[in-house]
Amino acid sequence: MNDSDRNVQKHVLYIPGTSGLKDMSRIEYLGKKAQDAGYGFSFLQTWTDDSDLQSKTLNHILESIDSTISKLAKSGEVYVVAKSFGGGVMLLRSWPQISKMVLWAPAVALSDKSSYDAIKDTELKNLSSMFEITTDSATLSQINTPTLVIRGTQDTAVPLSPLQSIIEHLPHGTLKEIEGMGHSPKTEEELESLVTDTIQFLK
Repeated sequence: MNDSDRNVQKHVLYIPGTSGLKDMSRIEYLGKKAQDAGYGFSFLQTWTDDSDLQSKTLNHILESIDSTISKLAKSGEVYVVAKSFGGGVMLLRSWPQISKMVLWAPAVALSDKSSYDAIKDTELKNLSSMFEITTDSATLSQINTPTLVIRGTQDTAVPLSPLQSIIEHLPHGTLKEIEGMGHSPKTEEELESLVTDTIQFLK
């Protein structure tokens, strides 16, 4: 965790996708906009890139997120922005300490049964695909945190239909699409739109 400001009472925590901290320009842009809006800003540093992530387990990642959120919650409200793999992880359980979540194209499959208990101690390199990580309707129904899911209309990595099904089971879930954007923003305009929608929802 890199804590930008411990003196604020509202704090945004960014949880990256599989690429980790490789795209610091995107993280820094989100951080600047969050700070401009009066939030403190941190980003999870549990993995730095995809190769580093492969040696982690879901249990280790969730413990790291829990620990970080607990520290931030001591000084105020916690808001989470999570990308792709990170967004999928946030749909594996409820998060009572989080005030709001924004998930950028969360990569997780919806199944009849969550796979978390079965694979939580498996190193991610031993999964055939990240979509072996699944959540279920019972788990989603317990996530009472207001949640905005943002997806690009040209995202081929995270199809629309599964996200719509996930949203149906989230008690306070909303889906928003950004026209023409893929799995990640490729232009300044797409990044600005993504971050603007994010900050607006957190307010």
